[in-house]
Amino acid sequence: MLDWRLVLTSPPKKHRRRIHDISTWTEALVVFSLLLTSSFPHRWKDLMLYKLLILRIHHQFSGRVWLTYDKAFCEHAAATRLVDWSAMNAQLFNFHAAGASLCSYNSGLSTYSSEPSGSSSSSIPCMSWNKGRCSAP
Repeated sequence: MLDWRLVLTSPPKKHRRRIHDISTWTEALVVFSLLLTSSFPHRWKDLMLYKLLILRIHHQFSGRVWLTYDKAFCEHAAATRLVDWSAMNAQLFNFHAAGASLCSYNSGLSTYSSEPSGSSSSSIPCMSWNKGRCSAP
C-alpha cells in the first residue's frame, strides 16, 4: 500500500548461475536429467548420450565450442520440440566447430594415452605427426 493505493510489484528475480565451465554444465545437466526423467524415464538414455557428446566436443576442441553448440542445440530442441537428444545436429556442430582449433592430446584427459611405437599396424593415431613433428621411429 502506498498512499492508500495498492501497488503491485514483481518479486525480485533470482540470480541465475552462469555456466562457464564443463563441471558446472555437467552439474546442471544432471539436475535437469533427474527432473525430466522423474516424469519421463525413457529419456534417460538420450540425455546421457547427449552428455557424452558434449564431453567429447569439450575434449576435442579448445575454447567453448561445446558451450556454443549446447546453447544452439537447446534452443533448436525447444523450438522444434525435439524429444531425442542422442544424435548430434551436424549442421549446428559444423557451424560452431568451424575454425576452432583441436585440443592438444598431451593432457591426461585424452583417450589417446601414448604415442604409437611407429608400427604401421598401430591403431593409435600419431598426434605429433599431425602437428608436424613425429617423435616415433
